[in-house]
Amino acid sequence: MIYTMDYNGHSSTEYGVIFNDYPSFSGAKKQYTTSAIAGMVGELVGKDTGVSNLEISCVFSVVNDNFFENIRAIKKWLYGPGKLKFSDMDDTFYRVLKINYGEIEREMRYFGTFTVTFTCIPYEYRDDGNAEWPMICSNPYSTCKPIYRINGEGMCTLAVNGKSVKAQVGQNLTIDSEKMICYRNDGTLANVQMQGDYEDLWLPNGSCDISVSSGFDLSIIPQWGYAV
Repeated sequence: MIYTMDYNGHSSTEYGVIFNDYPSFSGAKKQYTTSAIAGMVGELVGKDTGVSNLEISCVFSVVNDNFFENIRAIKKWLYGPGKLKFSDMDDTFYRVLKINYGEIEREMRYFGTFTVTFTCIPYEYRDDGNAEWPMICSNPYSTCKPIYRINGEGMCTLAVNGKSVKAQVGQNLTIDSEKMICYRNDGTLANVQMQGDYEDLWLPNGSCDISVSSGFDLSIIPQWGYAV
């Protein structure tokens, strides 16, 4: 079976890309504050400050009569942030933040190779986590950072696992707890309409209790998946 890649809905087969090998994964390491103390062997490890980005490197082989024209088409395809899937990932994907290209090694007139490195959020998202759910009672996967969509009018309280935020809703408001922004359906930013911490809206693995003030409708895009 041919190994393939999909980026933003287009397959590597559309561009004549052949994989020399499976992609390599690096990064996605826990980061901590450290401090050295005179006379002490080693360093003290302090607060967990997050996880570094994940880097996925792919070596592409390209065979085409119009070699550089094909390379330009590939670079146009692999441009900007997007959704990255591989053929051995049936129901998950990565979110790409940026893309870097290595040097093109042209071995023959119609054949060459080059490396593409995708810098991704260190999380493997499930496809079903992109769906909009009327309610969620449990998260069977790693800690996730949902998108909450509220419809109604007035001051609303959104409570998640005993913690809550307040938001002034004018017909509709979307709270993206991963990007830490609020906006309306027309794309207008509305960050000042929310009072509280986005982290309080994250869902750990296990059962969860989510509610919204009476008179408001809530739907949830869980964005769940697996920590890497």
